[in-house]
Amino acid sequence: MKLEPLIQPELTLVLDGIGSRDELLGKVADHVAATIGQIDPAALESALAARESHMPTSTPEGVAFPHAMYDGAPKTFVATVLLRKGVGFGNDKHPASDVVFVLVGAPESAWQHVSLLARLARICHAPGALKSLRAAADPNDLYDRLLAEDARHG
Repeated sequence: MKLEPLIQPELTLVLDGIGSRDELLGKVADHVAATIGQIDPAALESALAARESHMPTSTPEGVAFPHAMYDGAPKTFVATVLLRKGVGFGNDKHPASDVVFVLVGAPESAWQHVSLLARLARICHAPGALKSLRAAADPNDLYDRLLAEDARHG
């Protein structure tokens, strides 16, 4: 599964000044709703927060994968976020996350949602990938770097 059909420059963000996981999820839900349409930002934020409260999605590498199946999603997509200062995702054993992939899946495409999670995890574990993503200067650069990592890892 390639990322390109599921990511888009408009859903790629570089943010500074985010103080918490909940603030991040709210900001991303608002941005997704404004960009995609057909999405209630409060409902999406609630779905993402509910998933996180069940089990945090952070990793020991400082990456987080908040995700939710959302009835109003017209398709499966991902919002890619680079935080200039990471935020905790509720697992005290993991560092603050500064690379965040917010996955929103259409319920009828659950298989695609799982495949996307696996693909992003493989890319993040590849040597040099996170260093490259963290070096992005702006959202367009982050988008291009993610596409390059996707292509590099077949």
